Amino acid sequence: MTKHGSNFVIFITLLFFPFAALPQETSAPEDALNPVKSEIKQLIEQEKEQESADINSLRNEIDNLLRITEQLRAEISALKKGHGVSYSSAKSSSAAVAHYEQLSEELETLVKQMKSTMSAAAQTEQGSPKLQKSPVLEKLTVTGQVRFRQDVDRKNFAPGTDVNEKGLLRSRLGMKFQPAQNVTTVLQFQDSRTFGVEGGNTLANGSNIDLHQGYILLENIFKLSGLSLKVGRQEIAFGGQRLIGTVGWHNVGRSFDGGRLAFSRNGVSGEVWTAKLAELFAAGDSKDNVLVGFDVSAKKNSAFMPRAYLILERNSNKNENGVNLLARNTFGVHASGKIRSVDYEFETTLQTGWQEASEIAAFLVGFAAGYTFPVKSKARVAIGYDHLSGNDGTAGTIKVFNTLYATNHKFYGYMDYFLNIPVHTRGFGLRDFMIKSSVNLSPKFVGKADLHFFNYAEKDEAGQTSLGKEVDLTLVYKFLKPVKIVSGASLFFAGDVFKRLHGDRLGVTLYSMMILNF
Repeated sequence: MTKHGSNFVIFITLLFFPFAALPQETSAPEDALNPVKSEIKQLIEQEKEQESADINSLRNEIDNLLRITEQLRAEISALKKGHGVSYSSAKSSSAAVAHYEQLSEELETLVKQMKSTMSAAAQTEQGSPKLQKSPVLEKLTVTGQVRFRQDVDRKNFAPGTDVNEKGLLRSRLGMKFQPAQNVTTVLQFQDSRTFGVEGGNTLANGSNIDLHQGYILLENIFKLSGLSLKVGRQEIAFGGQRLIGTVGWHNVGRSFDGGRLAFSRNGVSGEVWTAKLAELFAAGDSKDNVLVGFDVSAKKNSAFMPRAYLILERNSNKNENGVNLLARNTFGVHASGKIRSVDYEFETTLQTGWQEASEIAAFLVGFAAGYTFPVKSKARVAIGYDHLSGNDGTAGTIKVFNTLYATNHKFYGYMDYFLNIPVHTRGFGLRDFMIKSSVNLSPKFVGKADLHFFNYAEKDEAGQTSLGKEVDLTLVYKFLKPVKIVSGASLFFAGDVFKRLHGDRLGVTLYSMMILNF
């Protein structure tokens, strides 16, 4: 707001305050001030519209303010003398009279300030241009996120191990620019750090800033509605992120370097995408690692939304026998929906191909069903089961399922004992039976509780399968619209396998996270 705009607000406040303070029966009639109020209202609108006006508009505005000031002074004088209005009770109030005397003095000061402002404005260079919003800024959208999480955990089951604590900070700043219709470019920079790694201060600044996303999006290409192309570094997630996901919980998160050609119309969408995982600049790209995917889905009916996909992963590096390290094919179907208060999800996936000289023959099956109670709190209870195949000792065949680039934190417990599958399951696969619940405790608080029963899919070398049980408790506090606070506590009760390999102590994780999005 300009200086004269601030003075005008003070002016209006001084004018109407005494009327509000007086008793109702001694208030001046509305008719006496209606013309003045009308002009004031018009002047306020002019003030908003003329924030960036040139010197001539400024002079005219100040002239109008002076004219209204003199008129209001006359109105106050008439009120004090009782001319034209019935104001005998106000005259009899010495406090009211004293207040109007003070108001008159303040109005005199305000008039002098306005005249001084007009004089200074007259000395400003004539013909100064109006302040206009840049056409570039009109096409630019800025977004961002600042997220801090404090973790305290004791994941080691061995006796005598200490608690670990760390503070994690992730800051993202994004810019979306639309230079033309159907053309968008996005740049998103990210700084990810752990408190204290720079030696307690920023003099030893680490290289933590990276480009998280940077891509060009072309929409309705070839004038075909729904046909788009996105090329560059970007987040890619499909379905529930069981195979390809962004891993939002991680302090860095995942993005891919690649491209996506997509088509969507009338609730049906299809997509061809590719991502370069490794570029080693070998002749004939003989050492590159790439992903290629095909995805088709339909969302025409919320009761049944099917999806089918194929993901090809190729690592052209060769072993000593000249065999490619990896040629894995992952294909499957996924369906989800909601029928009244019941929601469900189902997915089955097969993996075939070759990893060096071994054949791949693995599978995943998962399903879940939930019921939301018809109450204000929207309480929900769900059960689910995931089965990831494991090696059973068959020579020359890999039967353990690989979850590729999934967001496994979302599926297999918040303590993250099973993030990297099959490494974290030692090749024996995983069976996870779960019970989940959530409830809106109030408009601002949401509570969640999950229970997992983890087992190997196949017996290990000791003939055991029991990994343990995990309880995850979460409280979400919607502090303000852009700010959310999430706190949680998780407990892991070791089963036979973990007791034998790691110890039998209780695993504990506590965290509190503040997220600001804009």
